[in-house]
Amino acid sequence: GIDDISDFIPIALQKVELFASEAEKRDIYPGSLIISEIMTSFEAGAGTLEYVEIYNSTENPINLKGLVLQSATKRVVVQRDITAEPFEAVLFAGYAGNDERFATLADYRYGEQLLLENTGRITLSMDGRDIARALYESQNPGTSIQLNHLENAFDGYSSLSHFETATAEWNSELTGTPGRVEPERKLF
Repeated sequence: GIDDISDFIPIALQKVELFASEAEKRDIYPGSLIISEIMTSFEAGAGTLEYVEIYNSTENPINLKGLVLQSATKRVVVQRDITAEPFEAVLFAGYAGNDERFATLADYRYGEQLLLENTGRITLSMDGRDIARALYESQNPGTSIQLNHLENAFDGYSSLSHFETATAEWNSELTGTPGRVEPERKLF
C-alpha cells in the first residue's frame, strides 16, 4: 500500500500558495493624457518609423501598463510598467529596422505599425475608458504633426484643426520633436 501520497508528488507541487492582489487604482480621466505629436509611418533609412507622443497633463505620475493605443485597423497594448511623469511626454514608436538612432528614440517600442495611413484617428484607452483621441492628417512623409497648444486637448480630444506641421529637424532624418514638448505648446 501507499503510506504517504507525498512520496509520489514532486516536491515543487506539494505546496501552492495563492495571494489575491488588487489591481492598482488609477485616477485617470479624459484629458489626463494628451496626444501631443503624431508621426505617421514612413520609410526612414533602413526601415519604417512612426510614433505617438503622449503628454501627462496631471500633477501625478501615471503608470501606463495596460494602456491601449488603437488606430482604425491595429492596436497595441503596453505590456510593461512605464511611467508618464507629471507634465512630461512619453514616446511610443513603431520601428521596423536596425538603425540604432531610432531604436533608442522611444520610451516604449512596438513592433506592428499602427499609423499606416496618412489620415485617421488614434484612441488611447485604459481600464476600458477612452482617455484621449486625436484625428490626424499628415501631409509630408517624415514630418510629424504637433498639437499647437495642449489646452486644446483639455478633455482628451484633439481635432485636425488643433494640429500643425512640425518645423524642427531631428537628427537630419525627420522633422519633429519626438519626446519633447516645447514650452510654447504647454498648458502652463
